[in-house]
Order: sequence, then structure tokens, then C-alpha cells
Amino acid sequence: MIGIYKITEKNNPTIFYIGKSNDIQRRFNEHIQKTYKQSRIPFDDYITKKGKDAFDFEILELCSIEELSEKEKYWIDKLQATKSGNIFDGGLTDVVGENNPKAKDFLTELNALRTYSYTCSVDDLIGKVYETTALGAITSAVKGGTSPMKSLNLLRVYARSFESNGYKTLSDFISYIDRLIENGTELPGVTSDTDSLNGVRVLSIHASKGLEYPVCFIADTARQFNKTDLR
Repeated sequence: MIGIYKITEKNNPTIFYIGKSNDIQRRFNEHIQKTYKQSRIPFDDYITKKGKDAFDFEILELCSIEELSEKEKYWIDKLQATKSGNIFDGGLTDVVGENNPKAKDFLTELNALRTYSYTCSVDDLIGKVYETTALGAITSAVKGGTSPMKSLNLLRVYARSFESNGYKTLSDFISYIDRLIENGTELPGVTSDTDSLNGVRVLSIHASKGLEYPVCFIADTARQFNKTDLR
């Protein structure tokens, strides 16, 4: 079943979580499985703490894959999840530490990324995570720091390749990676073929976004902008 679902704490209905999935039953199981760690969220830890019997699981609406993000946003707004219990929006600050500024900042960042995920591709979302967390700067501080960044960029390549086979959600991509890990399948890593060439790569600004090249040249900026290029 494809659609939007809700998980509500029975003794405190103001604490709830709204999610989307292209396989709702599978996603329910992922929320309650203690050993399922690859795509766990803070609310899953709360379920583990309270026990699955302390929560009601319900389907709010069935829809097509293309409608998932729009419908999820609709139900979050309708049920005022940002003011009630959706953990991504800070509703469970008492669970994560109301007086913990770092926890609050984390939830704020997480909520911004979640909102961004409504309308972007998995590749763009990964790039946004890199940008928001300054992962490029952090990896560059590591000895031989270019290799980790190349691996991170390779993840974006795999995300683009995965999405090129059809419309896929972030949950689909995570499940795909989970299956590879469970089956012991390894994707090709970074090679030294083209990455080690002493040369110049020519890319559009859009294609280079998030790749964290140490030196960039923006060509042909000395002339006045030609508005006919927009046609």
C-alpha cells in the first residue's frame, strides 16, 4: 500500500508521527524493529522506549507515488504536526532535551532538510546535507582528505543512477542500500581513472553543485549578460 500513515501514542495523542511510504506495512515494521538501524529516526527510539503496544498505527490516506510528498505535507499541516507531536518539528523536545540548545538546533536543521526533501531529488537532498553540515570542509581536514570527498560524491552518482530508472523516493533509496548491505553486495568504489588526471573538468554550475572542488574558474564573465540566452 502506498500512502500516508500516522503513529500516535495511546496515552498522549498529542505525541504522534506522520510519515509517507510506498510500502506502508514494511515501513511500520521498520519503525518497530530494534535491529533495523539503517534508516531509524528519533521517533523509532521513542517507540522502542515505550514499547510498540503503546502506539496506534493508522493509514491516513492512500495515494500514488507521485502524490506522496504533497499528501504528507497536507496531513502535517492539517493535523498541525508542527505544533503537536511530529518529532522532526520539535514536538518532542521533552524527549530529546528541552534545555539542550544543540538538540534544538539539530531538530531545526533536520526539519529544514525534511521540508526540502518534499520537492527535491535524492541526489539534491544528499548535496544539501553535505552543504548544511559542511561535510566537505570536514573531510578535507582528514589526512588525504580528497578521497573521502570523492566517496561522498560517488554516493550522489549512485543516487542519480538509481533515480534514472524511474521515480524513487528517499525511502526507496535507503531500502536499496539496506538490501545491498544485507546481501553483502559492494558497489564499485572510487577509482583513480579520471579522478587522478592532471587536467581540467568542464561542467555546468548546476552539475558542479556540491562537488567541493578546491579550485574553480567561472568562464566568460567579462562580457555583458546576453538576455537572448534565456530564450
